[in-house]
Amino acid sequence: MKDPLSDLVGYALRRASSAMMEDMGKRMGALGLRTSEASVLMLIRANPGITQSELCRALGIQRANMAPLIARLEARKLVARSRSDGRSFGLAVTDEGETLAAAARRVSDEQDSGLLSAVPEAHRAHLLPALSALWRGGHSSSRQENRIGLVASSLCCNASLTAIRGIISTRCPSSGMLVSILGCGQSVPQITRSG
Repeated sequence: MKDPLSDLVGYALRRASSAMMEDMGKRMGALGLRTSEASVLMLIRANPGITQSELCRALGIQRANMAPLIARLEARKLVARSRSDGRSFGLAVTDEGETLAAAARRVSDEQDSGLLSAVPEAHRAHLLPALSALWRGGHSSSRQENRIGLVASSLCCNASLTAIRGIISTRCPSSGMLVSILGCGQSVPQITRSG
């Protein structure tokens, strides 16, 4: 069957995200956690005293959705609140929360290893910076050039980028190196140095 979507970066990202999240949901479910709960626990563990507002901003979760999530974690005695100033409460993991957050991190690391094993070794170091640049660059199509520019910045190159059949490439002016960032299921050319 002919698939007119297979060469679209956004489509490939959505499909990869769906597959990853389904797998992550099963893995975290084995720990008795939802994926969102695991993310919140790991973030609180790394930032003791963080407020709910800071969590919302860091994870892109609406306050109305964060409150019940924190309430569930508190009810399970995984997190505790303490007053951080006159009007805010900071959050910290409890001993049980620490154990579960550490287990969630191990599960996440194991999944990452599996995901990266599917990426050609020469491109692994570029994958996370490229993905981070895409989501940090916003969602509006009017920001396309900014997203692409962020990808280049994440590779320490102030370069012009070309999207070719789902492969995003950049030529670094200082080294002349052509770097392919996303392969979108196609064979990805090796990193090459131009003369």
